[in-house]
Formats: sequence, C-alpha cells, structure tokens
Amino acid sequence: MHRVAKPSYIILTSLAAIAAQGRAQQPKHAITFEDFAAVRLVSDPQLSPDGRSLLYALRTTDVEANRRVTYTMLAPVGTSGSARRFPNDTTRATEARWSPDGSRIAYISGGQLWVSDVRGGNASRITNLVGGASGPAWSPTGTHIAFVSTVTPDCSDDACNRAREKAREESKVKAYTADHLLYRHWNVWDTGTRSHLFVARADGAELRDLTAGARYDVPVPPFGGSEQYAWSPDGRELAYSAKDATRDEAWTTDVNVYVVPITGGAPRVITAANKGADQNPVYLPNGPFIAYASQERAGFESDRWRLMLYNPSRGQTLEAPLAWDRSAESYFFAAGKPWLFVVTQDHGRDKLFRFRMDGMGAAKPELLIGEHNNTQFTLARNANTIAWVRDAAHRPHEVYVATIGDRGVSGIRQLTHHNDSLVARLSLYPVQEMWSRGALGDSVHSFVLRPPQWEAGKKFPTILLIHGGPQGAWLDTWHSRWNYQMMAAPGFGLVIVNPRGSTGYGQPFLDSVTKN
Repeated sequence: MHRVAKPSYIILTSLAAIAAQGRAQQPKHAITFEDFAAVRLVSDPQLSPDGRSLLYALRTTDVEANRRVTYTMLAPVGTSGSARRFPNDTTRATEARWSPDGSRIAYISGGQLWVSDVRGGNASRITNLVGGASGPAWSPTGTHIAFVSTVTPDCSDDACNRAREKAREESKVKAYTADHLLYRHWNVWDTGTRSHLFVARADGAELRDLTAGARYDVPVPPFGGSEQYAWSPDGRELAYSAKDATRDEAWTTDVNVYVVPITGGAPRVITAANKGADQNPVYLPNGPFIAYASQERAGFESDRWRLMLYNPSRGQTLEAPLAWDRSAESYFFAAGKPWLFVVTQDHGRDKLFRFRMDGMGAAKPELLIGEHNNTQFTLARNANTIAWVRDAAHRPHEVYVATIGDRGVSGIRQLTHHNDSLVARLSLYPVQEMWSRGALGDSVHSFVLRPPQWEAGKKFPTILLIHGGPQGAWLDTWHSRWNYQMMAAPGFGLVIVNPRGSTGYGQPFLDSVTKN
C-alpha cells in the first residue's frame, strides 16, 4: 500500500496556460444535455483472426423517440478505409463474432442468431426460439456455436416454451406465488423462466439445450455475459458459470464453474470445494488447464479475484503464481506464447498487465496499457495485433489498436473517431490527480476536475463526489450515468475521491472499512 509522509494539496492554477491556449484556438462551450445525448457509444470490439478487420458496436440515442439503437460496424485496421454497417445498411446486428478461420460472422438480429459471410451476404438464420438468442461463441473448430436463450426449466422443447409463454401473456391473472427469497432483482420479477446454455451446428442443425432442466441461469444475472462460458480447445465441451437456485440464493455468493460435453449429459461442477464465487472460465490454449476467477471468502462480494488453474486430468486446482495483490477482473492468453494478460483496476483506471508464465517463480506484472481507462480487449490469433476501448473523463469511448511483441506494446493509435467532432466543440478538462493523507496515514487518491468556466485566480463552488459500495471506485472514465462533465457544466469544480475501502489500491486498503 502506498503511503505518504505528509498531506498533498492541489493548486487549481496549474495548467491554466494550456487551458487559455485551447480557448484561443476555437470557441468552445460547456457540455449540455443535448451534447451528452449526442455522444455515440463505441463498444464490443472484435478483431478478425488475421488482425486486419474489426467488428464493433455503435450505439446512438434518439431523445425524441426515447430510445437507443445499436448497430454493428466493420472497419479495416491497417488501412485508411472507412467503417461501414454490417451486415448491411438496413439490418440491426449486435454481438457480431468472427468464425475461427475468419470466413464467417455470427451475429444477433431480431433476437435470433444469424450467420453470414464476411461481407454480410449469404445470411442464414440459425435459430427461431421463443426465448431468443444472445451471446454467440464459435467453437475452435468452427463447426458449432454456443449461445444462451430463455426457457421454462421444466420444458423439454421449444414448443413447450412457446405454449408456456403464450399462457403467461394471455392469462388475466398476473399474480404468482414466490417460495424463495430472491423473487425480484431491482425492477425485474422472477416469473419462472431461466437463461440456458445452448449449442447448435453452424448450419442450425443439432440444436441442444446443454443445461436442460436446470433451475439456474447461464450466465449469472444481472451482469453476466458471454464471458461466463468458454469452449475447450478441441470443441468437445463447454465450461460455464452458474449459481444454484438454493433457498439462500439471495445472499450467498457461491457461484460455481461447470463443464458439460456438447453432445449432452449431466454438467459437472469443478469448484464445489470453494464456497466463495468462481466464474468466467477460460481454457488455456497451450496447456491442460481451465483458468477461472475465484473469491476465497464466502458471502463477501468484494474479495480479491484470484486466478485459479484447474487441471481436468488430475482434478487438481492451484492458484496462478502472480506476484501482485490486484484482482483478475478479466484475462486472456496468447496462443503459442507464454503470455497471460490481465485487466484490472489500478489507481482509478482500468489497465492491461502481462505476465510471462514460463518461469519457475511468481510471475511479475508488466504494465502494457495504462493511460486513461482501458477495457474490452481483443487479441488477434497471431497475437501481434490488439484492440480495445479507451475512454477518459474528458473523452468518450473509442477503439484503439496497437502492435504487441516481446518488448511490450507499440504504435498505439485511435482507430474510430465517432465523437471527435463533438468533443472539439466542448470545453472539457481532463482530471488532475491528488494524493492526501487518510486514516492511519494511508494515502488516499482523488481526481480533481475544473469547471468549463475556469479562470486562473477565480474561486468556484466545488462538489465532493462520494461513491457507493462502499467497495467500489471512481475511475478516469466517461460515465453514462454519473458523468463528471455534466456535473461540472454549471460552473462547479469536482473532487472525486476514492477513500479507504475503494477498489484498485490493494486488498488491505479495501478491507480496511469492513466492520469499521
């Protein structure tokens, strides 16, 4: 844990010359709600296997119609060509995923799973399920696609699911009996349906519910997605995360990892010994292991996520020897190279670290990408090209790309520019950093944001932002809910503090507020 010998203070007159220079170049104005609504959200980048093309999602907001619309875009990576709608200008596609050989793309449209060629042609609908389809994931062999769909657990086919759904819609009685505590989450009632893991051939044949009859959801709600299930390298089985529907489901954190063959059969739990949460399995491409994130302490949602390695042939589990105290929030491996990549919060930003797993001792973290906030990484199969989403308190989300090698990352550049013209018209200051003395001498980190009306020597009212949790953190990010620039727009300065108990500063700092 970082400590300081004395308090540090921020002087808001710093960077005044830079601000004056920016105003002299062109007139800018404080962000308005109309500006905020005009921001285009860029997300879900997916590099083609050869690293030459990129699929990504683009969301726009129509305030008058009170709706948001998401499209899929296809862009070249190494040339100056412009992005285009995929599969065409009239189809709303989401969750687009490349086949392993890069010749086909699976995507969701109209709530169902489709497959087309890379140009968007020869499209065929793979599913026609009453519960829809989402979260497509290609098998490494390219022969099958896994996805999730909503079902009634005691139904054995889609005809039964359709009949049950029709009965629910037509019934004049909307009341129901709840016999366990978790009968609602936020504003969503438990009506008895569940999200199940399915698999089908890429031509739509051999459709199968791999978790048929299960009373649990795959992925785990409310935040789980396709990161909660993964294919084995040989394409013969899937591993997934699920939480049993027990009577203590409302307060237990005992999420488990299961494996199931794609030909069907009873799923097998591999994490039963741990009563904390276990989730997000990933098969190692170069070794006989399933990696997953694990919390050791039961019932504690903010425990550190350790990276565990399970050996199926031996039935043994060990913790990956990583020399750090951060959480493995997301992670991936490079085929043919001894590299483990981990994304984690660190000092108010999401950053990418690399570990070289070819040594005998504990692997040390190597910071690869840490400027501003960095999420949603995607690595080309050749492990030479990497893409991700970057944002900051003064910059909405855009896709960035870079080259990755033994010596680290090089050639970082912004690939998408959907918000550049809007940002150029706005007076948006980046956050400055402040460290101050907290309880017991701990060093407490804050971001400070100047108002768009900033003038050197002039005083401004200040808002102190306190995050919830209490185990959470404010990040250097363009937030779609608690947007710093919108709060500063009327003429307020912001002090955005991550006090004791915040994530991203080590587990002892986070644990310091437990029962205190």
